[in-house]
Amino acid sequence: MRHFGVRHRFCTQTLGVDKGYKNQSFYRKHFDTEETRVNELFAQAQACKVLVEKCSVSIQDIQAHLAQGHVAIVLGHFIVLRGYSRATGSIFYNNPAFADRMCSTSVSNFEEARTSYGTDEDILFVYVDS
Repeated sequence: MRHFGVRHRFCTQTLGVDKGYKNQSFYRKHFDTEETRVNELFAQAQACKVLVEKCSVSIQDIQAHLAQGHVAIVLGHFIVLRGYSRATGSIFYNNPAFADRMCSTSVSNFEEARTSYGTDEDILFVYVDS
């Protein structure tokens, strides 16, 4: 994002790799290689002055960001959040697996997915006015 001059903010629960994931079946096979790669990326981000914050983001923070016309990228095939409806309790997003349509899910399903163990609650806020 910084390379293309796009204003952004990356929030995560863990700066680097959480060693607790080493015994998770999804990570086990390539953990050591991936740990090195991910830790190097975090070090490069800091050196390149890419804004990475160790913080927790609430659903209200996400909704406020979307309400301003911005987007956010979260884990789950790196879906792109596009909007929400308070009336229906839905989040609208684009999923790379379904490039031809907008998807939606309930806020509760979204929260369960984005805060599940292994995600570090990673979220990239992208500001479309940049």
